[in-house]
Amino acid sequence: MVTIRSRLVGADGLPELPRSEFDTTLPTGWDGTADATPADAAALTTALAAVGTGSLQSNGGTPYIIELTAGSTYTGEFTIPNGGGTDWLIIRTSQHSGTLPAAGTRVTNNTGMATLASSTVNAHIIKDASGTAKVRFIGIEISHTNVTGANYSVIEFDGTDWDQIVFDRCYGHGVLEGSFNDMFYFVDGGSFAVIDSRVDTIQTYPGVGQSENHGIYMARLDGPCLIENCYVEAAGINIFTGGSGSIYAESVLTHDLTVRGNLCTKKEVWRVVLDDVGGTFDGLQCHVKNLFELKEGIRVLIEGNKFEKCWPGAGSQYGVGVAFKSDDGATNNVTFRNNWIDDTDWGFTILGDSGGVDNSRKTTLVTIENNLITTTPRVGTPNYGDYARANVLAPYVGRVVFDHNTYHTTDAEPLTFMFFNLATPMVDNLVFENNICASGSALSFATQGTVSGIASLDKSCTAYDFDTNLIRAGTAPTEGTYFKNFITAANDAAILFVDIATAASPGDYALQAGSPGYNLALDGTDIGCNMTTLAAALND
Repeated sequence: MVTIRSRLVGADGLPELPRSEFDTTLPTGWDGTADATPADAAALTTALAAVGTGSLQSNGGTPYIIELTAGSTYTGEFTIPNGGGTDWLIIRTSQHSGTLPAAGTRVTNNTGMATLASSTVNAHIIKDASGTAKVRFIGIEISHTNVTGANYSVIEFDGTDWDQIVFDRCYGHGVLEGSFNDMFYFVDGGSFAVIDSRVDTIQTYPGVGQSENHGIYMARLDGPCLIENCYVEAAGINIFTGGSGSIYAESVLTHDLTVRGNLCTKKEVWRVVLDDVGGTFDGLQCHVKNLFELKEGIRVLIEGNKFEKCWPGAGSQYGVGVAFKSDDGATNNVTFRNNWIDDTDWGFTILGDSGGVDNSRKTTLVTIENNLITTTPRVGTPNYGDYARANVLAPYVGRVVFDHNTYHTTDAEPLTFMFFNLATPMVDNLVFENNICASGSALSFATQGTVSGIASLDKSCTAYDFDTNLIRAGTAPTEGTYFKNFITAANDAAILFVDIATAASPGDYALQAGSPGYNLALDGTDIGCNMTTLAAALND
């Protein structure tokens, strides 16, 4: 990990990392003889009801196992009971040790899985009961195929006392002809993990239910929560917290969230008006928004993910890669490191209260370090946006640090800091150090409706520090006390990247010896993203 150094860190220090992480170790006995082997949906409902009597889930220290037949479909809506015991309830496929990929391997399809399915409008295929806890799904496909109306949370845990829910090597999906708001919906509970799993084909259409849709939705969770090594595909927001429209005390917001090693992406078909899906929504364009968004969250770590393909679409003014906001009360202590953002229309949006009216809802202690942000054209691959360098900040933002990131595009747009809304100042403390800005005319600043250029920083920030950045420009900006030590290179060739043309994706953006940024960062390393560290963190 690159160590952040800044003279403006101040008394707050660096963001605090999650205090704990969900332990996803398979419990002893998970692969033992099944206690129930229901052959159909009715038998599965009966088996779940038996667990709900409160006696079976105290199983002498070993899990209580319900095994579903791989290749079989169980159609209905299934409530997961409160077993009242201390042992795990395992709901697994019969191919758990056969054709299902091994633990730690991300699934790509339903191979080896048993299927829970429904075609009923707005069916919650999996739902919690009061007190549902210690439940692990292994190798289960959750398939919702309704094409006639609005379908909300397909998998719903929304009580106040559920806890310790794990989806392990599962596959949840809709169908392109249908409108789905959420695949996973975790609200007002304890802890969960979604690991080595796949979510795809989640989209909504204008006039059908809510406009926004989510692959994984979370709000007000005690934590710890973990999303790791998953493929998450949703037209709206792939991974999302908050957005309830209400303000909550910080103590009840989502705590200790880790998002690691995932691929968040969007279908290319969502870029266009649908005209051939053969369903109710022909002639409509689905809602597209962001790849990752926090509207609340305390102690959040986002690392080793790839966020790709986001563009302005129906229901969204911008296609934002990553957004941090405090609409639901607070977002703070956020670490975003060792990620790759590729082909998005905008890069980061950091806001306090989105409405710009409540200074108490401040997004602060955000560190963005050692990330690669690109919109580099590739043969046979469309570009999804032109402004992935844009860092948008608006009221009310506390302390934000950008350190050791590499921004690279081949178009003429500069790396832009845009300060939205007219409140003054908007940002308490903005630090931008040790970054490579290989984009257009290098740097641009603008405050909505007022000033541009460096005057924008003076107006919008109580304190800022831009120090030791390598920019692709013919001349360096005019320097000042907190805007200094710019290193310039006229073009990519002069920056001396190791190999961004032919090296395996994402390209090798490390610096060669002799580069103007080689070993010249404030911590003595190379300016920009440490590609060795990034490559070790990425799964995609």
